[in-house]
Amino acid sequence: MLGLESEYSRKFIGVVGYYFGAKCAVQQAHGTNGVAAVCAIAHLSYVNAEELGEIGMSKSSLISAVKEGNIFPAEIRHFTEKTKLPLRYQLDLFSGVQHGYAFRGDINNPVIRCAKEKTMLYQRYWFDNFIIIHDRTLNFFFF
Repeated sequence: MLGLESEYSRKFIGVVGYYFGAKCAVQQAHGTNGVAAVCAIAHLSYVNAEELGEIGMSKSSLISAVKEGNIFPAEIRHFTEKTKLPLRYQLDLFSGVQHGYAFRGDINNPVIRCAKEKTMLYQRYWFDNFIIIHDRTLNFFFF
């Protein structure tokens, strides 16, 4: 990412991570070592509360997850919300879907399709919002 930062003369970098990529996105939003100002993650596999807590307080994160599931269960979500998330965050929970809905979900199922489309819509809006707020060009990368 540091190479990309210099190559694109970055003013503002955002990252998106799904599944294992969520871990990479969180690392890039790290408070001291990360180059991303904004991250959006979905299906946060193998990301723990401590890692979420390392997102810089001046950075912003959007998390999309399933309401019922063992990957990001309620007790870890609540602990994370109370103690670990940066000042500006959004946490979207989708019921009636399983882990993986936004990537491999059956779009013939209207509940899954709605959750999948809302995840993408919210991510797009999240990044668009930061472009407007900071009046900058946003470079973002998918993991």
